[in-house]
Amino acid sequence: MRKTVVSVVAVLALVAFASMAAAAAMPDFSGTWKWEKDGKTLVLELAQKVQKEKGKPPILVKGSHKATAEDGAKVDSSNGEISIFSDNFVDGAILVKIRSYACDAEGRAMMRLEGPKKDIMLFQIVSPPEGEHFIPEGNVYLKKVAPAPKATKKGK
Repeated sequence: MRKTVVSVVAVLALVAFASMAAAAAMPDFSGTWKWEKDGKTLVLELAQKVQKEKGKPPILVKGSHKATAEDGAKVDSSNGEISIFSDNFVDGAILVKIRSYACDAEGRAMMRLEGPKKDIMLFQIVSPPEGEHFIPEGNVYLKKVAPAPKATKKGK
């Protein structure tokens, strides 16, 4: 009986450790990300949650964007509305749908965290929105400039 209890405790400890390791390995896309170059900017405000529903990607990322060109003369912004929504998660990269408000069309992009602190995000348009938009194409490396805001409990 004692060996069985010890075995069950050992198995539970291994499962708990594996769950913690898997959660620690999950990239954190949440926060404010920014890129600027040659009169163009891209700012992403992202929130992330872990999904446990079978058949769904392990993480859900959604958020808003603001892209500018010509030193801010041309703007593509969702004004805080959800314009980015995760589609799939594969090998540390997340595929997202992104809606351009400049041309009112949807495109797809890939996002992957890089660097030892995972505070650099590679953003790359995979299929651009049809029409004129100001979301930068090519390899765009955004820097995390702020963490995601902490959720507050109502009534406290």
